[in-house]
Amino acid sequence: MTFKELQKARSESGVVNLDLPAIRKLIQTEMSSFRPTGFDLPVRFSSGPQKDGTSEARQVGNIQMICEEIEKIYGGKELPKRWLKELAEDGKTMKHLSAFAYVDGVAPILDERTVLGKYIKAAGAGDVPAGTLIVVDAARAWSRAKPGDAMEAVTTCLKKGIHFLVLKPPFYVCPDDRHSQKKMNEFFGLLAGS
Repeated sequence: MTFKELQKARSESGVVNLDLPAIRKLIQTEMSSFRPTGFDLPVRFSSGPQKDGTSEARQVGNIQMICEEIEKIYGGKELPKRWLKELAEDGKTMKHLSAFAYVDGVAPILDERTVLGKYIKAAGAGDVPAGTLIVVDAARAWSRAKPGDAMEAVTTCLKKGIHFLVLKPPFYVCPDDRHSQKKMNEFFGLLAGS
């Protein structure tokens, strides 16, 4: 199945809600000199009713489609994928995943009891390979933490050579961008607006 056929099929199923031309342009311009070594793929939702909806399928479908496109652009080699899923249980709200839900004064994204909290700790320890590309469906799938805490999590990853690609809206941040106040302000604006 071609990328266009895949896009059409997923669009008809309600999975795709992406600006694919903008994402493709971003991959071919801003990411042109970067070859990811693997993908880390956060998927999250924090309430039981979302489990019965299309939230997980949409996020996974969108992310998978873009990973396949990136692999195709860079020679067709399938790269390792690590799904970082934090999903509410049936009928329950995961308070520690909700916006600004700080437990014991710790942001969910920095809380080692959460999937992303464990990931940030591993990244800070150098246990996530440099060259990894984090692909998120939307900024809110990364963090709904306060801007300073979201910034700490992102900076921890960038310092260790980890890249970010947000699909909605399309945005790419590489480790060198941490030295660009303009680029970081744009990225943190996305995170704060989620």
